[in-house]
Amino acid sequence: MKKKSMRKVTFYLFLFVSFVSCRDNKTKIIEKVAPTTELKSIEYEINRNIITFRIAYNLIKENRKWVTRPNPVRDDLLSSFEQFENHEVLDLIKQCGGDDAISLYLLHKKEFPEFGDKYTISKKNKEYELNDSTQTGLDPKWNLLYQSLHDFYIIANVDAFIEKHLYYYEGAIQEISKIAKDIDLVGKMEEYTNQINDRYVISPEPLFITGDWRGIGPSVNADEISMAYQFISPSDNIDLTNFSTDSIKQFGYDDKDFITNLCVHEFGHSFVNSSFYNQEISDYIQNHESLLTEEIKETMQREGIGSLTGYLVEHVVRLLEIRIASIYFGNENAKKIRDENKGFIYLEKMENELIEQFENNRDKYPTYADFIPELIKIAGK
Repeated sequence: MKKKSMRKVTFYLFLFVSFVSCRDNKTKIIEKVAPTTELKSIEYEINRNIITFRIAYNLIKENRKWVTRPNPVRDDLLSSFEQFENHEVLDLIKQCGGDDAISLYLLHKKEFPEFGDKYTISKKNKEYELNDSTQTGLDPKWNLLYQSLHDFYIIANVDAFIEKHLYYYEGAIQEISKIAKDIDLVGKMEEYTNQINDRYVISPEPLFITGDWRGIGPSVNADEISMAYQFISPSDNIDLTNFSTDSIKQFGYDDKDFITNLCVHEFGHSFVNSSFYNQEISDYIQNHESLLTEEIKETMQREGIGSLTGYLVEHVVRLLEIRIASIYFGNENAKKIRDENKGFIYLEKMENELIEQFENNRDKYPTYADFIPELIKIAGK
């Protein structure tokens, strides 16, 4: 396939999973009927909206306590776009706040150079609504951001930059897919949670601003389809400082433990996050947030989390990681995840509760999501 005609870089890993799905507006729940064999796939692609946003985000001048790790795409960024450091899109990015929310928003839009809506944003995504209670609908700043990013994409010739670096994205995808195809991550997660999504998409993200590694797992839940995405940085165990296109040996993703753990974690958000939009759970957390001790608040801050909701979401996702590791990959792998997450203080009690009440009562709790209301109560005990 010629690079110039390549709009998405997509590979398919076919995974056989025995499930029958029943459709609703969010995560699909498996019916209790005789299983059939479905052809499942993990897709690998790049998204020009996200790359354009990441380029602009990197142009924002910030005081950081760490040096951002180099890689071939980042190495060329400043020299290619430094003349656009005063573009209006940089201020709009700062106004919109968290890059997780921006990434999810951009996945709802048509991919550049096209323009317009691709999916309708769920009304449960409150971060996109107007703050004025007398008005409803999408806050205009989000559409301004999209319009400005589109303008930046055109005038900064972002497409040429992407085409120049497609070799890197392709190499990164090959490294990720080689690992993922051998461990059937999606099948194991769907089997344990008894929940499914229609699509699973992994994108390498070399432009995260991080001194080590990072991943995010946004999910698009439209009326007719549920899609779990993840964007993952290169592994911090692989040094790309002296990367040369003349002697390409690795792209930063050939790290089995890194890919396994991060992929389970980021896809795990697609099975967990929507539960926290539930009013009962939201009210429970709000009522208990004021009771947090200073010690717990300090623990949350050390983990880079500013709210009890975010802290509990990360608990429940990490708990899913631990159980997947323990059941499918062995106790040693599960112990390693526990040891790396000591800052999530409710994990041990949550795991005991999950084993005793959830794993032994699957008729009462058919899905992992069904048990989340019980898990978060541990934070109030």
